[in-house]
Amino acid sequence: MRQEEIVTLRPAVEKDAQAIYNLKREAFGTNYLQFTIYRSEKTVAHIRRSISSEDEIFTVAKRHRELVGYANVGFANDQPILNYIAVANTSRGTGLGSRLLQAIESETRGRGFGTLSLNVFESNPGVVEWYTKSGYSIVSQSFLYRIDLAHAMRKNSRGQVDSSLWQLALAAEEQNGFSKVVVGVTAGEMTLGLIEGVACKLLGYRGISLDEAIAAAAGMVNGARRELIVSSMEAPEPGCQFQLLNLEVSLRMAKQL
Repeated sequence: MRQEEIVTLRPAVEKDAQAIYNLKREAFGTNYLQFTIYRSEKTVAHIRRSISSEDEIFTVAKRHRELVGYANVGFANDQPILNYIAVANTSRGTGLGSRLLQAIESETRGRGFGTLSLNVFESNPGVVEWYTKSGYSIVSQSFLYRIDLAHAMRKNSRGQVDSSLWQLALAAEEQNGFSKVVVGVTAGEMTLGLIEGVACKLLGYRGISLDEAIAAAAGMVNGARRELIVSSMEAPEPGCQFQLLNLEVSLRMAKQL
């Protein structure tokens, strides 16, 4: 019997959370996950809560007792986003990825949505081609990069946050592996994600420029965090005052279901 014939698909349950995390690490390694909250193993609890809430769609593939694939759709601004689709190394080349994609598309369509979007790195042309053959088209691009903060001392921060809120955010990060906090900056504000005690991520800003938000974030942590993760429609300036650790072009692809 062919391998793919003995693999069954079903909705995820809470006890799948650890296996999903392990598969995520296997499939995406550090190149992609270093931009996300899933660089911390404590996020297994977050995966478990997401499955339990049923606010997201999780489909898993099992071969006997082994989880060999999964797909996850989340929702941003009430629109579905294919966050992850992963297949174990032992099941690659069997067509399981296509089965998972078709299953997750069907579930998304069944919830009344006519379009499914996803993000993929331009530096991974094989995956871009696979999604293209599956009916997805590139609709936009953005830039995802990591900035070195360990050597970017900024003692005069213009960022202000209530000390009690900051302590609550740190406590939540310690428990869950990540958290977020809103910081007032001059005439605006920014939202910072805190990840694993070593990184922060610029999740949003208003009333200030991107450069001002980056500078304020660097000033707040003052070398206490190693890196700042930025997602922006703007590419970093060639003469940027901070050192880039790496840069990826993220392609947004979409398909009519």
